[in-house]
This record gives sequence, C-alpha cells and structure tokens, in this order.
Amino acid sequence: MLGKLFKYEMKSTARMFLLMYAAMLVVTLVNRISYTFLNREGPSNWMLDTLGGSVMLLYVLSLAAVGVLTMIFLVLRFYKNLIRAEGYLMFTLPVTPAQNLLSKLFTSVIWYFASALVMLVSILLMFPIGETMNFLRAVLKSWGEISAQFQQVSGMNIYALLGLFFLTALVGTVAFVLQTYAAMSVGSLANSHKLVCSVGVYIGIYMLQQVIMALLLVGFGRVLFETDLSVQQGFSLLQTVLWTQILLEAALSVGFFLVSNYILKRKLNLE
Repeated sequence: MLGKLFKYEMKSTARMFLLMYAAMLVVTLVNRISYTFLNREGPSNWMLDTLGGSVMLLYVLSLAAVGVLTMIFLVLRFYKNLIRAEGYLMFTLPVTPAQNLLSKLFTSVIWYFASALVMLVSILLMFPIGETMNFLRAVLKSWGEISAQFQQVSGMNIYALLGLFFLTALVGTVAFVLQTYAAMSVGSLANSHKLVCSVGVYIGIYMLQQVIMALLLVGFGRVLFETDLSVQQGFSLLQTVLWTQILLEAALSVGFFLVSNYILKRKLNLE
C-alpha cells in the first residue's frame, strides 16, 4: 500500500513541478539569449544595459523562486492533506499514519533534489555550451589523475568524500522535511490558528538545533585553530564533522518521525 500511496503522491505533485521546471527553462533561455545579444561589442547604451540588468534580476529571482516554491508547495500539501479537512478522507484509507508520512517524505525528498538539479542545469546553461562541454570533457579525461592526486594529498578517496557529501545532503533533507512535519503535527494540537502555531513550533525547533550545532562547531573550531593540522588531518577532521552531522540529523529525523506518527495516530485534531 505504501507503493500505491507514493505513486499517487508523485502523480499528484508532478504537474505543478514540471510546469515550474518548464517555466524555469524558458526564463533561462530568454536570459541566455538576451545576455548574448546585449553583451555584443559596441557603444554602451544605458537602455540596453538596464534591460539586461532587469532580465538578469528576473533570472536570479526565478532561481530563488524554484527553491522557495518547492518548499511552500510541499509543506502546504502535507498540511492540507493530513491536518485539514482532507485528513478525514486520508485517514479513512486502509493505511497507517506512518505510511502516509513515509509516502510524503519520499515524494518531498525526490522533488527537493529534482529542484536542486534543475537549478544546477539552469546555471550551467547560462555559460556558453561549447565552453561548458569542453570543460566537462577535460575533467572526464583527466579524472583518473585528479582522483589519484587528491588521494595522495588528502589521504582520502575522492569518491568516498563525494559520497559522504551526498549522504550529508540526503540526511539533511530528510531531517528538514520531517522537522516541518513534526512542527505541523504539534501545531495541529492547537484549537485554532494551527498554521501559525506550526510556524512557531518550527522556529522553536530550529533555534534549538542552531544552539546545538553552534556548540559542536565551537568544539571543532577550537581543534582546528589551536592545532597545527596537516592537510590529511584536516580532511580527517572534515570527515568527523560530516559524520557527526549525519548522525545528529539522523537521530533528529527518527525523533521527528516518531512525534509526527504518534500525534497523527493518537492525538489527531483535524480542522
């Protein structure tokens, strides 16, 4: 049943995201064409300069909009589907609250990564395609040498480091999504102004997390600045920092999931 829920979530959210990505591509192409046209050699023209600046500003805003709208849409979908009146229908289905949470979690993580990939591709398209392809071919051609030199200098396999960065991003995204779910679940216990209460709970959790992370960073910072570290020791410390972050956010994710599941299962208070 979890598979069916996940398939339904992906299908229900795909139209909005695909339209947003298509709009981002159009804005990218328009900005790329205008940049090429407006930056041709010739006398300066303030009107063309202003137009070029406006188009570039539109592009930067559209990049920010993709990230912001992704977050807003996914948060509101959870809120409307499980906290508001639609929850009466969702919780009559032969599924558990945990399955509802997991289906929305998997969907959200996929769309967050998809939005990040679309923004990255958009940025790459802003550069001359020929130069970008030449750069990528040069990197691929010399990748073996690059990875060998990196391991020699850092004492760490470059694939292991890239995998660790990806795992950090994945666990961080999961923790962020589940944090919003936990905040909305706790906020749903209020008799009124549930969304406002959810925002307040989220801010409180976020501030507590920042205090914990700041204390950990202070500890690592003292080691970094008070010790004469070699390059390999520096990378070893980096691994320790990343693994600490992964384990901390994984523990938080479990806590957020358990809180959300308990409230939706035992303390459900729909609007």
